[in-house]
Amino acid sequence: MRPFTGLSLLCWLAAAASAPLDEILAGAGVEEAGLVAAVKAGAGGEGGARALGFKKKHLGLAMERGMWDLTTALVDVAAALKMNVESDLQMETSRVQRRLGALKAHLKKGQGRSQTAIVPTTKWAQSAEDVHVWVKFAHKLDTPAEVNSKAHPAAFTNGSLSFNASNPNKLFKLDLSLFAAIDPGASAGCTMGSAGTCTFVLRKAKVNATWPRLLKGRKKPRNQHHWHERQEQLRQSVDEGEAWVRDAPNRKRREREERERVEREQKEAIERHEKNQADDAAAAAAAAGGGGEGGGEGPDGGAAGQPPLTEKEKQEL
Repeated sequence: MRPFTGLSLLCWLAAAASAPLDEILAGAGVEEAGLVAAVKAGAGGEGGARALGFKKKHLGLAMERGMWDLTTALVDVAAALKMNVESDLQMETSRVQRRLGALKAHLKKGQGRSQTAIVPTTKWAQSAEDVHVWVKFAHKLDTPAEVNSKAHPAAFTNGSLSFNASNPNKLFKLDLSLFAAIDPGASAGCTMGSAGTCTFVLRKAKVNATWPRLLKGRKKPRNQHHWHERQEQLRQSVDEGEAWVRDAPNRKRREREERERVEREQKEAIERHEKNQADDAAAAAAAAGGGGEGGGEGPDGGAAGQPPLTEKEKQEL
């Protein structure tokens, strides 16, 4: 049907001024400006706004048609009626965005175009044993995440992490060449968080070693950040690990001194035992009148007739 023009449009507007919204929005062939004029004409004051029979569904109808000026006029009607339509607008906006996204995906599929990979934004922190990597499905930290993205299994090597996630509209791909080696078998894959995020926990191959940066290369990506909140939680572990490394020379010295002390005490115990045996043998010889047949001392300094100490007996002393 052709749009109204001239006198026919004026006649329609005159009739629409007293018509309910259902009839106004059903005006076939009327351009958006005419619909807006009809709504404004019928919404004069609270009584007029109520007579229009406004319902929240009318917002959806206007947005579906892409009539944003009409949507604005309907929001004014809702305000005159003291109706809160903020959540309804948000819901309709999300629905329109989903339909647009599906349309874009269908267009790309029809044209045979592949998705361009996006490097997601990351944050990282570390403990003495692990490196924690947080991934957000967005190209910047302050950009809303793609909450409907599906995470795919990650691939670990001793020096890298590869991971991707996707939805009908976008593909996120992360490839990290790590600063130092990790233990792939002890590292945890993507743990999904809220609002389109996930976290990896990479086990360091060499524990108690602090990484100065996440990546092997010195150039840091613009969308890679330090994870300050998690680092504060892990600070105690890092401090203890660094203290353990710094104390390594003193720890080795204390271990050496302890071994030397044990060996010295064992030697002194053996010498005391042998001296006691010699003293007992001398006393026994003196009591026997200077030593009779079979008297005297054995070859190891023990009393005659007594076997020398075995190695096991020496260790027990």
